[in-house]
Amino acid sequence: MNGTRRMILAVIDSSLTAGCLTDGDGNGTTPSPTPSSGGPTTQNGGTPSPIPSSCDPADVSHPPVVEESNHPAMGYGTKPQELTQQSVADYLADFETAYAWNRILDDHSPVARLNIDTTTPWNPEPAGAGFLASSGIETSYTPEGSEESSERAYVASYYVSPDPVYRVQTEAESVDPRSHPDRQLVQCGTDTKK
Repeated sequence: MNGTRRMILAVIDSSLTAGCLTDGDGNGTTPSPTPSSGGPTTQNGGTPSPIPSSCDPADVSHPPVVEESNHPAMGYGTKPQELTQQSVADYLADFETAYAWNRILDDHSPVARLNIDTTTPWNPEPAGAGFLASSGIETSYTPEGSEESSERAYVASYYVSPDPVYRVQTEAESVDPRSHPDRQLVQCGTDTKK
């Protein structure tokens, strides 16, 4: 499942149709997932703050892996032992898909239809001991028993180091998780915390 466009689609009733793309508040939007430079930027143009070289797996936070009869469980997998641009791109494509999948199932289960789509390529850039990367993501789901589909577009930005992995979600811009106040620790080392 490599490539710049990754999609997972589970359809229970093929007669369901998707609604229009919204910003999560019901307003139609066309996301602009990356800045014109194409890479992550720091919050307010500031200098990134130091990232600890190690982290505690007890501090990791991400949606739990959800098992539902309509959809297969999607685990987070492990970070590659050797961090390269390609291995980080593949890792983030899988990790963010699992993150979005599990968040929808955790918040809205049961759902009849669920779709996660990576709309821009993950292009990791070396940064310190790790890599910065971001991508546009579109999600949609239809609750079971409903004909209304909910859709959302956002940008997921990551800093992947040999130990901590940080994530920040924004409406439309790439950011540097190392200095962003809303950064979330989502993995340590090769931790596979459920």
